[in-house]
Amino acid sequence: MTAITVEMAKINLAVGKSEAELVAASERFQREFLGRQPGFLRRELLRLYEGNYLDLVHWRSAADARAVMEHAMESPQCQAYFAVMAMDADKPDEGVAHYTSLAVYG
Repeated sequence: MTAITVEMAKINLAVGKSEAELVAASERFQREFLGRQPGFLRRELLRLYEGNYLDLVHWRSAADARAVMEHAMESPQCQAYFAVMAMDADKPDEGVAHYTSLAVYG
């Protein structure tokens, strides 16, 4: 059995953007793009502190997570989501990490 992969992406709001705009873009991203990707299991958007968030995405496998990363930048929904974030356009995957789940409880 392939181990579940957890993707963690740190998010900082772009100057002039609000949490409400982040959530709206996140919901569109989920509905129109991420939720349709092979291997997607679930996702949580967490507030760390004002202006800083964490996106947790659970994938069936590391291969599924990598496959989505390869074409995410071509997606208008991804572009709209990324537009509310302070990020380097030349390094869109900066702050994104993947971890292998060893055990799940609860």
